[in-house]
Amino acid sequence: EEREKRERERDTHTSMLGRTSGLPGRHGCCQCQLGKEGAAWRSVRRFRTARISASASSSSASQSSSSQYRRDAGPGDAAPSYEDIDNFPLNKVFFTLFRKKVSENVGYDSPVEGYEGLMEVTRVLNTKFKSREEITAVSKAILVSLFPSWLPPAFRVMFAQPFPEFSLFMNAWVTALCCQWLMGKTTVNEVEVLDEDGKTTRMVPGVKVERCRYLEEAGCAAVCMNSCKFPTQEFFIEDMGLPVT
Repeated sequence: EEREKRERERDTHTSMLGRTSGLPGRHGCCQCQLGKEGAAWRSVRRFRTARISASASSSSASQSSSSQYRRDAGPGDAAPSYEDIDNFPLNKVFFTLFRKKVSENVGYDSPVEGYEGLMEVTRVLNTKFKSREEITAVSKAILVSLFPSWLPPAFRVMFAQPFPEFSLFMNAWVTALCCQWLMGKTTVNEVEVLDEDGKTTRMVPGVKVERCRYLEEAGCAAVCMNSCKFPTQEFFIEDMGLPVT
């Protein structure tokens, strides 16, 4: 029942995003309809300006044909600096491990260093696979590969099931502290959610992303949904036993 609910939610989001049917990895909501040559993998540099980062070998004609898919969206001001976050030693470890796992599962690694290179690999992920289900499945496999195989089931049995409220609180704090290199500045807050009876509400710990770096750099809501939001929800619900949304 829970899986069917998530599938309906995903279908709703996909419909709203205007994904172009029959075109693998292409979404009507943004400029992801760029081809796979030259500057294609560097289709977006900023969610607002959607600049095309062309390689030296890319022709001006290719850039011109791609420009029709650009549009303004997102914050109007410049993105904040993430230099302090990126230079923090522990964040470097997390970033290196994550990018390694992404590249292994996608079968491609970018010659570009840093976060820009990670986003290039992410765009390959979202254009290589033919459906959102495949993209979500591969993305979830990446998350699973980040942890020892015994950890998620052990957490579910030792924490999530006997101490659900504490587990949500702990998960929120760990996410806020350890994932800023991916999402940007985050803080722990409280979120009002429906209780299991569907009638009453309660407050649970949540994570507020001040300005999502991943979404802004991807420049595409469908990329965010299919390769981040949905697989993360499935991982926490199915593997960790935490009812997150």
